[in-house]
Amino acid sequence: MMSLGNDVLVFLAATVFVVPVCKRFNLSPILGFLFSGVALDQLGAFRDELLLEQLSELGVLFLLFEMGLELSLDRLKALAKFAFVLGTLQVVITTGTFTAFELPVGNGLGSDFLEWAFHASPELVDIRSFDEAVVIGMALSLSSSAFVLQLLSEKGQMGSKFGAATLGILLLQDIAVVPMLVLLPLVSAPDTLAVDGGEIGGASLMVSLLPTLIKAIGAHCRLVPEAGSSLPPELREPYLHHQAHAQDHPSAP
Repeated sequence: MMSLGNDVLVFLAATVFVVPVCKRFNLSPILGFLFSGVALDQLGAFRDELLLEQLSELGVLFLLFEMGLELSLDRLKALAKFAFVLGTLQVVITTGTFTAFELPVGNGLGSDFLEWAFHASPELVDIRSFDEAVVIGMALSLSSSAFVLQLLSEKGQMGSKFGAATLGILLLQDIAVVPMLVLLPLVSAPDTLAVDGGEIGGASLMVSLLPTLIKAIGAHCRLVPEAGSSLPPELREPYLHHQAHAQDHPSAP
């Protein structure tokens, strides 16, 4: 516990130095925190890395919680058009671009670049299969919500149209993590999977899950209108008025 206290003191001392320097050069303090963390780790300034990792994860959770307090449910509903259109395009296009950048298998342009620019080991950066390239492409298509939201907040763009579009994309990325994690077992075992005592192919399982996914999306799309129609008459008109206002002003809190 004493070593963790020393590590925290090192972090606080680095913060006292980094924040004024970043403000002097009009940079985000988060960039300074990232660079100082890398530098301190390379210098061996941390003693208990396991506890420090848990503490840093807790810090990220608090940061996301703080940003979440600024987002109301109505604003999240208004961001849906940005999420499902721009967000889907961003995830699909970025995944496809990074996947193509890592192909062909064993001689991808991305692997060659990492070997040339950073002198990385071929055993570490070479892509061994198409499935591996897709998984890496999906991972690289995602952004850090904590990092981006903090930058938007510092620049005062949380309420702008650009901020609304960015929030919508981040929202879709957070949702896309779930199906990506579901697909990972299919990628790691693409031939057959054990289901209820039998075996089913990965492609067949994906096809069998498709109707359920479509039903879930359809139920979600019907949920909000039906919720409004089930309200008492004295509450229905304010609800519909608020929904129309949220659609006309998606960036308004």
